[in-house]
Amino acid sequence: MSPVACSARITRWIPVLLVFVVHLDTRSARADDCNSNGIPDSVDVVAGTSFDLNNNALPDECDLSIVVSTSGPTDIFNVPDPTLAVGTNRIVATVNESIFVYDKLGGTVNSNFLNNRQIPGNPGFFGEIGAGADLFDPRTIYDQYSGRFVVMILENDVLANATWIDVAISRSSDPSDLTTAGWHKYRLNGVIDHEGVALKVDYPGLGVDEQAVYITVNLIGMGPDGTGVGSLLRVIDRKALFADLPILQPGVHYHDFVLEGIYITQPAHCFGPAPAAYFLTSNCPPDDDCSTNSFQLFTLTDPVTNPTLWETAISVPPFEAPQYTGAHGPSSIPDGAGGDIDASNGGLANATWRDGSLFTTHTISTNGKRVVRWYEFDTAACAIDPGNCLVQFGDVDAGLSPGGNPRYTFFPAITPNRCDQVGLVTALSSEDSYREKPA
Repeated sequence: MSPVACSARITRWIPVLLVFVVHLDTRSARADDCNSNGIPDSVDVVAGTSFDLNNNALPDECDLSIVVSTSGPTDIFNVPDPTLAVGTNRIVATVNESIFVYDKLGGTVNSNFLNNRQIPGNPGFFGEIGAGADLFDPRTIYDQYSGRFVVMILENDVLANATWIDVAISRSSDPSDLTTAGWHKYRLNGVIDHEGVALKVDYPGLGVDEQAVYITVNLIGMGPDGTGVGSLLRVIDRKALFADLPILQPGVHYHDFVLEGIYITQPAHCFGPAPAAYFLTSNCPPDDDCSTNSFQLFTLTDPVTNPTLWETAISVPPFEAPQYTGAHGPSSIPDGAGGDIDASNGGLANATWRDGSLFTTHTISTNGKRVVRWYEFDTAACAIDPGNCLVQFGDVDAGLSPGGNPRYTFFPAITPNRCDQVGLVTALSSEDSYREKPA
């Protein structure tokens, strides 16, 4: 197949963030029932079976250009690492190092620290199971198969050479009670013994399908200057997560796979019955220059009972990734207030699978300018012809600011809905426009 280079239609500018919609060819949605729930749209909205927050007579899941609130969670941690998961009636947001629960009108239902800040009477969300103070890189998703929220975060122990992967799953679709009465919580070992060498974890990814919850992390040597080794894929049986077990045992309730020389691997959040679990990486090492024309696709069949992992190189248009060396390094971009933003490198930001298509996005460098690029792959075609399974891709170039300076896009995330629309959110900045006005 010949991939299609698509332009993006920008639907709304909001402070700091740019939100837009890419419309794909309609495959199954009916004109009068865009979310395919068997209820005509006009009846759907009036009956309250679907939300219509922007009052345009369409269910919100079919209209990605809704107003987005910018008054989200805050914390003192630098960098905040925000993530968001939306359920049927509640929204869970995390930042380093806090968790917030909202209703769908934007009201705060509950919040707490993820870590233990030694506050009398409040051990923190993961402090209930022994977590300490040094927690970082949270991730959260909504498991639509079970109607539960999943939150994970990495933890450095106070003991030398000890790290943890903390995981929680809500006991119901209402995550409002942030204690163990409302969540199953687990503190999993994060020290990985690979060929006799102890490795620690960094930069996680989180995905789910009908069979398992998937966590990916970079693996690096112990100590402040540890050398990168590769990635870890951790596969956790969903049934075990729901069983309220006192502990999850390695090799029984979860399995680990080490990918040497592979970095920033993203597990797919799957919607619908997927034939396998999918993991995708641009394989751009954090501290090295990266110019390539392929991704690595990992396919995991029978992930819980008899897991088998397959690796395939799939072709993409050539790209150059911005080098990442931390704040004030070559990858930093101006924030419009005289400072710099640490914009990360060309690693993939997330991955989502729906109806045979795998979507992902990352930041690339085009003539020295950082722009977001997104992709759609046909996973069935990738298994047959990996050099020819890219369906379409596009760049999010925000052009110039009113002052004539380049506007950079970075920190993206992408997801499709059931109505053949794809939503993508990205940060935006330039030398003279730290915040954009709503359009």
